Amino acid sequence: MENKKELLKYMIFAGVMGIVVGGIDTVFGKGLILIGEIRNKYFWYLIPFLPIAGIVITWLYYHFNELSLKGMTLVFETGQQKRKGIPLALIPLVMIGTWLTHLFGGSAGREGVAVQIGATISHYFTKYFHFPKNGKVLLITGMAAGFAGLFQTPLTALFFAMEVMVIGKKSMKLYFQGL
Repeated sequence: MENKKELLKYMIFAGVMGIVVGGIDTVFGKGLILIGEIRNKYFWYLIPFLPIAGIVITWLYYHFNELSLKGMTLVFETGQQKRKGIPLALIPLVMIGTWLTHLFGGSAGREGVAVQIGATISHYFTKYFHFPKNGKVLLITGMAAGFAGLFQTPLTALFFAMEVMVIGKKSMKLYFQGL
């Protein structure tokens, strides 16, 4: 009976997390499309302000949450249990930073942001809904949800998230024994 309750809890968790991460990824992705259109239309006017945008992005990180500067390293350290948490401030900071970078003609990836969004949401849900013994698995689930939400590739997202968390391990077998 206890296993059925736990399974139901995980299914609800996965559904809610997928909806939340998918919604945030949609806002992020639609924002990138809109920003790309603006940048393409006004490229010559915007590009000279890229250094100023860089200063603004740096100021935002230092002013609101300096720990968020670690980005993916923060996600890796949390997955490896070297760090206790991922601040929720990471989500708006990486989104705004990427939007500003794209708007002013800079080069910034999207997949890392999507993965960080998913990891942050799943980590927050894991703590809030008390899933302490499966935090690593749920972090990977969140990473996959972030990737799948932005690129609409759920199976690829799963393998991507597993690969990201296996970095530094000798084999997948060793990784799964560690779960």
